[in-house]
Amino acid sequence: AESVRLGEEPPAGIGPTGGRRPVLRRAGVASIHPGIPESPWARGEPVFVPPKSPYIDVLFSGCSHLEPVLDAGPGTWFDRDPARARIIREHGIHSMMIVPIRARRAVLGVVVFIRTEEPTPFQEDDLLLAEGLVTRAALALDNARQYAREHTAALTLQRTLLPHRLRDSAAVEVASRYLPADADTGVGGDWFDVIPLSSARVGLVVGDVVGHGINAATMVGGFRAAVRTLADMDLPPDELLAHLDDTVQRLAEEDEDRYADGQ
Repeated sequence: AESVRLGEEPPAGIGPTGGRRPVLRRAGVASIHPGIPESPWARGEPVFVPPKSPYIDVLFSGCSHLEPVLDAGPGTWFDRDPARARIIREHGIHSMMIVPIRARRAVLGVVVFIRTEEPTPFQEDDLLLAEGLVTRAALALDNARQYAREHTAALTLQRTLLPHRLRDSAAVEVASRYLPADADTGVGGDWFDVIPLSSARVGLVVGDVVGHGINAATMVGGFRAAVRTLADMDLPPDELLAHLDDTVQRLAEEDEDRYADGQ
């Protein structure tokens, strides 16, 4: 589904649905024939799906479709898809399986298996094998989607927590550049802040939270708020750090208690 490709939630849930027809896009294609002439759409292209077809039934039911003998003649659902019917007749496609890519009660898309030169039609055993392969692919896709979603959230959160504009003061001119150590993900637990203080003083803060990802970015928010609150009390640096250390210890103990309760 196009929404899955863009990192959004899939439009097709298993069970009753609002009836919105999803937009599909060819994510992968392979064939024994060079150039894959039996596929009307290349990888990356949008795929036309008739409103009343096995494709839609599979997307909204979450159940596979087996058509051992494929009939593309008049009076079938191919009447609404003449381009696909022509390809089927030209290349001798005689048997088809459509298997849903299911993940956590949602359908991410479908996988279509067709036969051309092999004369034996697909059977139930073939469908079971195909479903096993697609189940493994669905798990990998869903894990990738969750990672991408969490990475985007962590990156957005960290960028939000870091200061966007640094104001110069009478005491100091400030410039900054943030380069995360994890160049592949762009998300880390490092942070900095510039806090105006009384008597023309400025607090320059640099911190490093152990870990990466959404948890580290969330901790940055808590520490940044704690430092700013303590700085407003106009404490000496050593007292401020002592209070911050107490805060860190308390948060760590609360995390341990939550983890123990979860177990």
